[in-house]
Amino acid sequence: MNSPSLVATASITSPHRVGCQAGVQIGQACWELYCLEHGIYPDGVPYNDYGDGNLDPFFSETKEGRYVPRTLFVDLEPSVVDEVRHGVYRDLFRPDDLVTHTEDAANNFARGRYSVGQEVVRKVLNRIRKQAEACSGLQGFMFFHSFGGGTGSGFMSLLLEKVMEEFTSPSMLRFAVFPSPRMSTAVVEPYNAVLHASTTMEYDHCVFVFDNEATYNLCINKLHRAIAAIRVKKTVQFVEWCPTGFKLGINSGPPTVVPGGDLAKTNRAVCMLANTTAFREAWARVNLKFDLMYSKRAFVHWYAGEGLEEAELSEARENMAQLERDYEEVDGHDDDLMDNHEF
Repeated sequence: MNSPSLVATASITSPHRVGCQAGVQIGQACWELYCLEHGIYPDGVPYNDYGDGNLDPFFSETKEGRYVPRTLFVDLEPSVVDEVRHGVYRDLFRPDDLVTHTEDAANNFARGRYSVGQEVVRKVLNRIRKQAEACSGLQGFMFFHSFGGGTGSGFMSLLLEKVMEEFTSPSMLRFAVFPSPRMSTAVVEPYNAVLHASTTMEYDHCVFVFDNEATYNLCINKLHRAIAAIRVKKTVQFVEWCPTGFKLGINSGPPTVVPGGDLAKTNRAVCMLANTTAFREAWARVNLKFDLMYSKRAFVHWYAGEGLEEAELSEARENMAQLERDYEEVDGHDDDLMDNHEF
């Protein structure tokens, strides 16, 4: 990456950690790791023995020689962003890039998109515009949020819409936390997730989805098999235009370890990113919960009271049903066959 990219984080009530905001927390962890990887102290001063690496894609340099992240932290209420303001890395960020409001979205997509979110979106856009103008060659945007909360779903859909209007075809990478049924803290997460996905489909370039429950199940139940076994057993069918199915990359440097973190120092680590039709099962799970609530019109008045028309819920659900059908068409297998597969 030779051109700067702008990283925006939007916090929500995380479906995996009670009382915590996912986007801000992920953003905090990312910038701590970026600083360690690039040889930068928590106040933005580079290490004395730092090499000739290129920091420009993620950091801008001040006249005093400090490095400042090209990022925004956004939340509709201040408590979690205040942890950044007063934390170890408080001197790393510009104060104007920590944007908060006085009211949260209360786990309500409509509140984040149509009411409270409208009061802060212009301020956020102004900060994005200012940071983009400071880039010599803007490559794109990275967003960290989740699907289940009011800010991460509602305000993020509003922000994505405005960013697409403001900038000409920017590349967008999104890192999103997906609702998990056994680790959820808000009953209306299916409403938020379906509404968000329906309104942002046309803006998606690449979305990396984090599902803690799926990750846990993968580690416990699936890691004993390998790629070679998949190929031999023919349990996964590859698309015609990519018969090899896998792309491998090797980084010569060992993983950076965060001091005081949960991961021990190691010389090797493996990461896999997969684009698979199995994701339709996650959507089917959320859609089922949506249907169970919407059949009784449960909590719909919360959304209508914040400016959402009920027809939007029906339209969003139809869009998700079409998405499921698209996955099924590509997959070429029915649900019974999928259940019998070994991955």
